Amino acid sequence: MNKFELETHDIPISWRRWFWLIGLVYGFSIAASEPIIGAVGTPPAAAQASIDLMFEPRLHQSLSTAEPAVQAYYDQGITLLAGYRWLLAERSFKQALQLDDRLAMAYLGLAKARWSLGDFDSARHNLDRAVALAVDGPAREKAWVRFGVLQFEALTSPAAERLDRTARYRAAIDQRLRIDIDDPHLLVLRGTAAEAGSWLRGQGGDVDAVAWFSSALRHDPEHWGAHHFLAHAYENLGQYQLAERHARIFAEGLPQIPHAWHMVGHLLPRRCAWSETVEILERVDRLHRQQADELGLALEQDWHFGHNLRLLAAVRLHLDDQQAAGELFAETFSLAGKGWRGGFYCTPWVEYLLSAGSSSEALQVARRCEQDTDAAGAFFGAALAGEALIALGRVQEAEDAFELATDRLVALTPTLLQHPVGLMQRAECRRSLQFLEAKLTLQRGEIDLGSQRITRLLDQLIAGRSADSWARAVLRARELESFARSSGHEDLVTTLRARRQQLTKL
Repeated sequence: MNKFELETHDIPISWRRWFWLIGLVYGFSIAASEPIIGAVGTPPAAAQASIDLMFEPRLHQSLSTAEPAVQAYYDQGITLLAGYRWLLAERSFKQALQLDDRLAMAYLGLAKARWSLGDFDSARHNLDRAVALAVDGPAREKAWVRFGVLQFEALTSPAAERLDRTARYRAAIDQRLRIDIDDPHLLVLRGTAAEAGSWLRGQGGDVDAVAWFSSALRHDPEHWGAHHFLAHAYENLGQYQLAERHARIFAEGLPQIPHAWHMVGHLLPRRCAWSETVEILERVDRLHRQQADELGLALEQDWHFGHNLRLLAAVRLHLDDQQAAGELFAETFSLAGKGWRGGFYCTPWVEYLLSAGSSSEALQVARRCEQDTDAAGAFFGAALAGEALIALGRVQEAEDAFELATDRLVALTPTLLQHPVGLMQRAECRRSLQFLEAKLTLQRGEIDLGSQRITRLLDQLIAGRSADSWARAVLRARELESFARSSGHEDLVTTLRARRQQLTKL
C-alpha cells in the first residue's frame, strides 16, 4: 500500500460511517480506487528552473496565468500557508504580484497570510483587491475569492453571528463541490470549514474534518496540507497514533517547514518518547534560527519560534533540566510583544520563577507585562502580579490585584468576543484568574475549598488533548506544588505531586 494512503482499518468503526456517507453522496470510495492526480501535486522541476524560490513548492493549484514564475511563486505561497509560515507566504505572494499585479488569487493568498498574522485591516484591503480583479476572471478563481470573503466574514463577525456566517461559508463550498468534487484543495478547504470556534485553517477539526481531509488524500496522496490538518484533527480526537503518523508524513514531505517537525515533536510526549521529543524540538529551533539568518526574518515576529521554545522549555522542565528550562522560558519572554502574545509569553516565565522560589523577580516581570498598553497584556500582568504578591506574603495587595484583574477582564471581554478565537482566549484568561482566586481562598483559611479549586483547575489542564495543554500542566503542577509547600499545606503537596506523576504516564 502507498504509505500516503489512509488505511481504513486504522479508523475507529464509529467513524467509518462518516467516510461511507461522504462516499455515498459524492460518488467515491474511501477504501478503493486509485488516487486521481489532476491539477495538483508538485509542479514539474522544469517550471521552477531559473526562478529564485525560497522553498520548493510542494503544492500546486493551476491559475489562469501563463507565466511559469508567477505560478511557481503562487505555489510556493500556498505551500507555506499549509505549513503556517505566514510571513514567508506573504513574501511569496508579493513576488507573484510583482510579476502580475492583476492576479486575484495572489491577493487572496496575501489576505490569508495577513489575517493569519492578526492583521485584519491589511487582509481586508487585499481581499477587496482580489474581489475587484476576480470579476472578469475564470469562474473557479472567482469562486475561490468568494470563499475567501465568506471565510473572512466568519472570522471577523461578532460572536453571536459567527455560527451562521460559518454555515454560509460551508454551504458555498458545498455548492462548488458539485462541480469540482475531485479538487483536493477544495476538499481540504471544506475540512477546515468544518471547524467551530477557531481560525478555520486546520487546527480545530474533529470527525467531520477527518472525513474531508482523508477524501482529499484519495485524490492527491501528497497533499501535505491534508496530512498536516489530519494530524491536528486526530490529536483533537485523542487518536495520537494516527496523529503522529500523519505528522511524520507532513514533516517528510515538507522538511524545511519548522511547524512540520514541531507537529511530530509535540505529539511524542503522549508516548513518553522524551529523547526524540527533545531532538526534534531542538531541530525545529535550529531551523528557525537558520532561516531567520538566511531569509532576513526577525524571530520576534515569527509566532512559531516562541511557540516551539515554550514547548521545548516545558519538556526540559519535565525532565528536571531546570537550568535549560529557565533559559528557554526567559528567551520566550524576551520575544513578548504587545497584547495577547505578550501575556502568552509572560505567563510561563512568571510561573517558572514562582516555582523556582524567585518571587520578587516574578513580581517585576508581571509588572512589566502589566504596563502593556494593550488590555490583554495588562490583564495577564495584574493576575500574575497577584500570584507573585501571595508568594511574597503581601496578601491584601494580592486581593487588590485580583479585583483589578477581574475589572480588566470584564473590560477586555467585548474585544475578545470579536476575535476569531476569542472564546478560547477568554477561557485562558478566566483560568488565570481562577488560579489566583483559588490561592486567595487558601490564604483566607478556606483550606478544603481552596485545595479543591486548585486541584480541579490543574485536572482540567491535564485532561487537555493538546500539547499546549500538556505544557501548561507541566509548569503549573510544579508551580502549585511549590506554592502549597511554602504555604504549609502538605496534604495538597501530596495531591499535586500525584498529579505531576500523571503527566509522565500519558
